[in-house]
Amino acid sequence: MAQIADYLVRSDPATWGKWEGRHDRLLMVGRTIGYALRRADVSIPHSRLGIAIDRNRPTIFKFGDVQRAM
Repeated sequence: MAQIADYLVRSDPATWGKWEGRHDRLLMVGRTIGYALRRADVSIPHSRLGIAIDRNRPTIFKFGDVQRAM
């Protein structure tokens, strides 16, 4: 998710850069991506990182699932 967030910020800083520097950056980017996917009626399985990896438990998408959805 961090790589996706970095790419989105470079592509559209006004939309995706508003969470830069925040501790919940990945959580907010994941939430916004999920919202955009639902609005576009695109279904991609997702889950959350474990608390041992990131205490904020951001949303994660598997690359293969994203590819299949496209």
